[in-house]
Amino acid sequence: MTLTPAGKLFTIGFIVLSFLFLAYNIKIFGETFLQGEFLQYLKTKRTRSMIHALQGHTIICGCGRNGLEALEQLIKQHQDVVVIEKDPRVLEQLPKKVLRICGDVQDESILMGANIQKAAHLLVTLPDDATNVYVVLAARELAPQLKIISRASQQTSLGKLQFAGADHMVMPNKIGGHHMVSLLLRPDLISFLDTLSADATQQTKIAEFPLGKLPQTLANKTLSELKIRNQTGCNVIGYIPHDGRAIINPKAEQTLEDDGKPIVLGDTQALTELQRMFLAKSS
Repeated sequence: MTLTPAGKLFTIGFIVLSFLFLAYNIKIFGETFLQGEFLQYLKTKRTRSMIHALQGHTIICGCGRNGLEALEQLIKQHQDVVVIEKDPRVLEQLPKKVLRICGDVQDESILMGANIQKAAHLLVTLPDDATNVYVVLAARELAPQLKIISRASQQTSLGKLQFAGADHMVMPNKIGGHHMVSLLLRPDLISFLDTLSADATQQTKIAEFPLGKLPQTLANKTLSELKIRNQTGCNVIGYIPHDGRAIINPKAEQTLEDDGKPIVLGDTQALTELQRMFLAKSS
């Protein structure tokens, strides 16, 4: 069939418009899928795989001032951390190596996505006490073995958080006030203790040494018999038996118990020697 000049013009115009329409859609597809959504999908999938591979990590719920401070300290201690925060703008400010999940922590699927069942610690630092109670309750149900530390704004919330399953409750304002008075009355002592407990770059540290199930070679042994100071260079400045009561400056006759925790003061080499000493006696 022979086209008229008008028909030919219409056909050419239709072909050109179709080509432009196809090119435009390819451009939009490349920008939104290849450059945006697809790369974000790959990044999210990689993050999920890395979180799934973790074990014994710490989960921080909420990344406000308290959460950020906790994150900074954990990074200094080279701990594995997963941050849960619903504000994407906050997450964008975190160091790139920090694993993160954007979502509402009140959604149990978000906690599951943080691999909570294999985590060792949970820090709940949200500003609302009622939300903290709910998160603690949900987390304790999902992971009974988890050690949970929660922020509290009101004194009346402490009992609720403990009932929900929190192991420890922290009131930042109260702790800040106590710390300021302690610095006023005993500035050198408090600064010294702060340096030992918080500064990961210090060679000398205060550390707890969980014993677990004691082998036969350590059962009913006293600190004097073990001669920890002579063999490792560590000073035992405290001891926490399995019942949780703290013994400060334990006597030489203090015996070790299953699940006890000596609190020791020593440099990095001394702590390593202490670990080797107990491993050698356990084998």
